[in-house]
Amino acid sequence: HTIPHNLDPGELRDLAARIPTEMFAEFVMLGNAEEVAARIQPYADGGLEHIVLADMSSLACGPGDAQQAIEQLGVLIAHLRDM
Repeated sequence: HTIPHNLDPGELRDLAARIPTEMFAEFVMLGNAEEVAARIQPYADGGLEHIVLADMSSLACGPGDAQQAIEQLGVLIAHLRDM
């Protein structure tokens, strides 16, 4: 298991520069609620009935941004219900 907060920040910055953005974006849906909902919409149109969300924003933002991340998750859930 890896605990990101225990890894060396300098080493992580060096590694991040070598990861193609396109590869990361293929596996992780990034963006605000509307952007993520737009990426999920084709799956819903294809018959998707259930989805499991994993909010990873705590790995990418500081405590000060947590409230906004939580609010965006609520907006995303509302969009998904409308699909």
